[in-house]
Amino acid sequence: MLAACFLCLPAHAQSVTWNTDQMISVSTENTTTPDVAVSGNRAVAVWAQEVDGYNRVFASYSTNRGETWSSPQLIEDQYYRAQNPRVFMSGEKVVVVWEQSTGTVYNVYSNYSTDGGATWQATASPHRLNTAGSFSAGETSAAMSGDNIVVVWTQLLDGSFNRIYANTSTNAGATWGTPVQISSTTSTIAKSPHVAISGGNAAAVWQQEKDPATNFYLIRANASADAGLTWGTDAAVDNTPSQQSRRPQIAVSDDAVVAVWDTEDASGWTHVYSNRTAFSGGTVVWTPANAQLLEDTATDYWDMEAKIAMFGQNVIVVWQRWDASNHTWLQSVQSGNAGASWSLPLTLDDSASGINRHELIMMERYAVAIWQYDDGSLAKVRTSASFDEGESWTDPEAIDSSTLYSNFDMKIAASGNNLVSVYARYNSDPAIDRVNIYVNSAAYSSGGVGPIPGAGGGGGSCFIASAAFGSPLASQVDSLRKFRDGYLLTNSLGRKFVAWYYANGPAAAQFISDKPMAKAFVRAALYPLVGFSFLLVNGYLPFALAGLLLAALAFFYLRRRKTTA
Repeated sequence: MLAACFLCLPAHAQSVTWNTDQMISVSTENTTTPDVAVSGNRAVAVWAQEVDGYNRVFASYSTNRGETWSSPQLIEDQYYRAQNPRVFMSGEKVVVVWEQSTGTVYNVYSNYSTDGGATWQATASPHRLNTAGSFSAGETSAAMSGDNIVVVWTQLLDGSFNRIYANTSTNAGATWGTPVQISSTTSTIAKSPHVAISGGNAAAVWQQEKDPATNFYLIRANASADAGLTWGTDAAVDNTPSQQSRRPQIAVSDDAVVAVWDTEDASGWTHVYSNRTAFSGGTVVWTPANAQLLEDTATDYWDMEAKIAMFGQNVIVVWQRWDASNHTWLQSVQSGNAGASWSLPLTLDDSASGINRHELIMMERYAVAIWQYDDGSLAKVRTSASFDEGESWTDPEAIDSSTLYSNFDMKIAASGNNLVSVYARYNSDPAIDRVNIYVNSAAYSSGGVGPIPGAGGGGGSCFIASAAFGSPLASQVDSLRKFRDGYLLTNSLGRKFVAWYYANGPAAAQFISDKPMAKAFVRAALYPLVGFSFLLVNGYLPFALAGLLLAALAFFYLRRRKTTA
């Protein structure tokens, strides 16, 4: 079994290589709040841009991984101030959600594209997601999985208390359902909602005022097992009723749900906490007593603004740590068991002047963090990548080309090996005092020794097995690959084996690739492991073991009878 752990592992991600950034907004117009989404080789960026004194929602698209971009398009026709556009993609289906004023109140609107952002379907009449009224909607958060997209927001209904509402589309924004109130309390303020979705499982989290007299906030959450069409009853997530909890974030992957937030202690310092649950029978039950402190217990720090990313059972949380002198650290922890336990904090970056507005994404086996780094004279866009689910990170790297003017409001998105980041930058002419939108793209590259002779050019996937059996598509290799995905990469020990194999597997595969006798020997050694993997992955192992046991019992029984006779 130990040998099998080294035979079929994915190639190690080596680097994220960024290109040179470029302006994609109109240089003569003031812009703000960009966002970006990526699906395959296509990308769509959105932002708010000033037109005749009002901010309007514009979009641009790329068909070549963010290398070139279309001219900006106005994708709404409401004529009043728009703000906070957010974009989501699934294949060539694109959904944009934003807030826009009618002249008196703000509503939540949406438009969609079915061709990767080339054309938009509801520009003249965007979908309004909230019920029209005399009070505003805002603080919008949204998430998309396949054709399902869920949007949550705060809604002021009576002039006194915000409630949390949700709406959903199951056809990638073509039509929307009816707004649903998902926070039950009506006598205190609800604010700062955040939502996540995986398949049909959606969960939302927000901060709820405990008592207007104390102005303390607690963290509450609600969940839906049908992509936001119906919701359960909201419940408490944290266990600090006498303290102030704020800025919650949530992640969902398959059935697992993990929430993070920061809580202020009695001395005024803040600390990052998490809690976890899972969908069971279509419902979610939170246990506030299970909340965990993610950073060390050191005082005299403000740990806050936690961001979370999740893929399978792997979770990464990144947050900012401040001290009283304005020194800032960007820190992270990771979990390989859906938040049941966490690693010790790592420092990704530190700045004497400040780190702000960080974001985090996670793909199957790599993650990228992005943030604003203040070097004392201007703000740069910096990134760091992890190729081992957050156990270690690369050195910070600046990805913007500006040497004189600051950048802010950065966002990042990824699909496969393609990454795209957008951010706002002050105009190069300070007399104009204008902000434009810039974009940069990157390629995530895998290591390995490249194509192995006699292995069908696929040695970067299952090094030794591919070389021995002549192709990464061989059925024997596929059995070992499934064993890897289902039983090796789901635990910390298996991931340590992966790290070891990254350093040693390619050389071994290269050594046997042109030696027929060595390949024959490796094949002979692998066949028992291939058979074991096939039985285990397909659920036949218990039956095989039972058959072997019966055969052994029959053998000894017949042998005993023969000896007796």
